[in-house]
Amino acid sequence: MNEVARSVIDARRGIHPEYVFTHPGKKIGCMNSTTWQNARKQAAEKYQDRFGKEAPWAFARVRIHDLKHTFGLRLRA
Repeated sequence: MNEVARSVIDARRGIHPEYVFTHPGKKIGCMNSTTWQNARKQAAEKYQDRFGKEAPWAFARVRIHDLKHTFGLRLRA
């Protein structure tokens, strides 16, 4: 883990007695929730409204797992 990734983790320590990544004090139980799925759908609709064409396939179907990998790779870089 590089220094930036370590600093992100260290900044989260102590906020919750057991978990590092939480949302309003509770552990994140499921990252692929309906909230995420609805937000992804809305983003694709806004893309179409803004650019006047359908969102690219990868944009409209991006997964949490893809974003986790992107985040990790950028932290590592």
